[in-house]
Amino acid sequence: MKLIFSISFWAIVSCEEELPEPIAVTSVSLNAEMVEMTEGDELTMIATVSPKDADNKSLIWSSSNLSIVSVSDGKVTALKAGKATITVKTDDGGKTATCEVVVTAKIFPVKEVSLDKKSMEVTLGDEFTLTATIKPDNATNKNLLWSSSNSQVASVNEGRVITHQVGKVTITAKSEDGGKTASCDVVIKEKVYPVTGVTLDSSSIELTEGDEFTLTANISPNNATNKNVTWSSSNSSVASVSNGKVT
Repeated sequence: MKLIFSISFWAIVSCEEELPEPIAVTSVSLNAEMVEMTEGDELTMIATVSPKDADNKSLIWSSSNLSIVSVSDGKVTALKAGKATITVKTDDGGKTATCEVVVTAKIFPVKEVSLDKKSMEVTLGDEFTLTATIKPDNATNKNLLWSSSNSQVASVNEGRVITHQVGKVTITAKSEDGGKTASCDVVIKEKVYPVTGVTLDSSSIELTEGDEFTLTANISPNNATNKNVTWSSSNSSVASVSNGKVT
């Protein structure tokens, strides 16, 4: 009898399990398309990646002008007045979203205005400058409005005062921001031209007892302010004088 043996060989086939395809990012969006900020302000922008179950949600943040606005992981800091664009970009697929940021200058209001002089006396024809000090030093708007209580007596332009006639006037500086004021009272006096010399029309005369003669005094300069003179005699028992009339 012939014995036949059947030998079966099992082939062991190794099959690798297929990994699922990664879920790619399709878009990214920001919670605002435009924001307004003031110098020094901070805010956090929120980026939403789609789809929600995307495998790689890593983001790259950037600013179009780092001197105006900086950004780190969505935290935006306003540095100075101007405009900049914040961009968020997905690491997967390079999808982007942007937000325009408008930064306005921080306003420091005027709290006080003062002048270097509160009152003064000047001579007609004089010109002088009043200096205004604004507090705080970092006030945003330091513009001043200058005025005169009587521009016919004295006028003012940017603190420069010009006198026009004798009298009294108040010069006022008013801040454009807040209307803070400071004033200086100015008294304008006639200009004094001092006497530099005096002469008589005669240096010697001879009179007979009982005669009268009038001397004329000449004052220099011609525009001397005070031309009044005082007459006197060295010996009134010999000759008297009154307003130049010698007896």
